[in-house]
Amino acid sequence: MAQTTGRGYPITKPEATDVLPSGSSMASADSQRWVLTSASVAIALVVANAIQVTRPELVELTISGWGSAVVVFTAGAAIVLVALRLPSAALIALSLVVTTGFSQVLVRRYGFPSFFQLLAPPLALVALAELPRGGSRAVTRPASLFGLGFLTWQLLSSTWAASAAYADSVVAETGRGFLIFVFVVLIVRSEARFQLVAGATVAASAALALVGVLQATTGADFGEFFGFGRIKLAQIYGDVFEARIAGPYGDPNFFAQSLLLVLPLAIGLLWSARSRRARIAAGAAAAVILAAIILTYSRGAALALGVLSFVVVAAFGVRNRRRALAILVLASLLFAVLPSGFVTRLATVTEFLPGVVVEDPDSSFEKRRVVTTVAWLIFLDHPFLGVGVGNYAHHFQDYALRIGSDARDYLAATEGERQYPHNLYLELLAEGGLVGLSLFLGLVGTILGRLASTASSAGTSSRQVLVRAVGLGLVGYLISALFLHGAFQRLLWMFLALAVATDRLEGPEAEA
Repeated sequence: MAQTTGRGYPITKPEATDVLPSGSSMASADSQRWVLTSASVAIALVVANAIQVTRPELVELTISGWGSAVVVFTAGAAIVLVALRLPSAALIALSLVVTTGFSQVLVRRYGFPSFFQLLAPPLALVALAELPRGGSRAVTRPASLFGLGFLTWQLLSSTWAASAAYADSVVAETGRGFLIFVFVVLIVRSEARFQLVAGATVAASAALALVGVLQATTGADFGEFFGFGRIKLAQIYGDVFEARIAGPYGDPNFFAQSLLLVLPLAIGLLWSARSRRARIAAGAAAAVILAAIILTYSRGAALALGVLSFVVVAAFGVRNRRRALAILVLASLLFAVLPSGFVTRLATVTEFLPGVVVEDPDSSFEKRRVVTTVAWLIFLDHPFLGVGVGNYAHHFQDYALRIGSDARDYLAATEGERQYPHNLYLELLAEGGLVGLSLFLGLVGTILGRLASTASSAGTSSRQVLVRAVGLGLVGYLISALFLHGAFQRLLWMFLALAVATDRLEGPEAEA
């Protein structure tokens, strides 16, 4: 009879083709090769980007229809072969593609077909292979069922949506997110694979953050760094405009939100690191991600970060007062060296307080009042079913005209543009009604509740730290979602999947 874990999942022996490096000299050599390869790729990208910025005529990318087909076919075949031979490599590829927005950048900037569509079939094969190893139980857990219910409700609500185009675009993106969720839940079944995804996600986020930080602080012109290092010159306060890091998203607020998801994971890797080199790498990644969040000048992210900092200390530092004190000291030093523009911009949030009268109010606040009020009015008119997924924008102008606002010029200037409610929960209420919001809250509520239970009963301290880190990342996202609508959700679905996967992780000796 095969051995099983305490939860009934079979223990499988590692395969020679898909294992994580151990403490052996061979593992050390493999790790060094990974580091050298990563450094070589990073240097090559920097050099190539410098050429692109200074001599763009030398790197113009023009691919014919046949050329594009050959590239797609070759890449697809290679991905299938690698995924079947090395499932962990396919998992790393998925985490990198999701974290960097690689597929969207290729489509938007270079006109390539969706890279995610190339990656999905081999990942599906790998995921199906995991079903007999406890995967079937994972995909039938309450959180997975809530996720499926949320996607199903969006599909249903698209049938009464006035704009089919708006509805289809959102449903398609949610569908991709749910596929990512299923792949990660099924494939991440060991602590070793969890560590792989965590390390790849933190490394990719730190790389994106570093490109932005260097551009914003040194004035270096990286262009858009192939579409992954976008900078937006935007209002900070009053008439002051400065560079805001926007990453691959092109929007500083959403880039900050994605980094909020990853920051606790970087801190978790720092906390659980067993070697000095690993601690330095994780600490550097956490520092540059934190710096990038600040340089996005996102007020919502700053407020979420403030709340999250206390929760992080409580979660990670309760058993190690020295480390907790070190975090508080570093946080105090960071506050002392914050850019003056960031502090001034953050101070403008007091305009939201009741009874505060400002002679020259921040225009973005008035816009947010308009778009959130419209969402609330739509909900009041359609409380149970909503107006259909993605269709807030279709009804925006009709409701905005009913609002007395100082943003008349804004409303006139944006007529015809697609508007968003800048609040995920109001967006769900307006478009999916109470049913849509309840399914989403059931999804995240079930996951956070299970994470709390898993963190307290996890068998190893490193696992406890990682479980807490994923939960804290989700908390940071949910707080920032009070100020942002539901765009760029693929990374969120991946973290939701990691949260579900933590409940079935086998020990570090299991197959990677």
